[in-house]
Amino acid sequence: MRTKKIILSYKAPESLKDLISKIEIETITSLKNEHVYPSIQDHPDIFIFQSKDGLVVEPRHFEYYSKYIDASVMFKGSIEIGDAYPFNTSYNAVVIGDVLIHGTKVASNILSKYPKNILVNQAYCRCNILPVDDQSFITSDRGIFKKTKDNFDVLLIEPGHILLDSMPYGFIGGTGGKISSNEILFTGNIERHPDYRKIEVFLAKRQIKMIYPKTNELVDLGSIIPIVEVEE
Repeated sequence: MRTKKIILSYKAPESLKDLISKIEIETITSLKNEHVYPSIQDHPDIFIFQSKDGLVVEPRHFEYYSKYIDASVMFKGSIEIGDAYPFNTSYNAVVIGDVLIHGTKVASNILSKYPKNILVNQAYCRCNILPVDDQSFITSDRGIFKKTKDNFDVLLIEPGHILLDSMPYGFIGGTGGKISSNEILFTGNIERHPDYRKIEVFLAKRQIKMIYPKTNELVDLGSIIPIVEVEE
């Protein structure tokens, strides 16, 4: 079943917003995060951690998102992030299956929930990892690849070729998110990435469909975060 709501950067291009509207998903626009540098102030994955149980939200942003998200699937984070790396990465961890992949500054109430975890040098984990399913993901970070390849099926792609505001390039994790068990929504035309064919084959083997606007470049918007549905 496709998610009904997502959290999306306030910098999202119109072509992406139009596509999301056409597939009838409601958008919650990210809150500007003035506690970090401008390039990532719009990125929801900097201050929201996504898990199967719900979202862990940076304390200063909790009130804003509580207006749009059911309290049963949203939890307040244990730490306020700093303005510089790696102190701005406390919520930028990622769960694949039941394993947490994280940096050294991950919030304590996230780390405590995952007895199985892998510490990597790249603290921007969610930025650099695009989850595919419970056994696989895509990354361009060789350090993450080396640390996780024995535990997961990992597709290593060429770095770069992704736009990021005021930076040389962005990261694959920031370009998308799962909107159903068999669909990934991308922020732009994934066909323009030089490793598109590898990505296409990798996802096809797992019966994952790609949805994306074709008129704009692939852009790092700090992930597309689906909202866990509340069971009635």
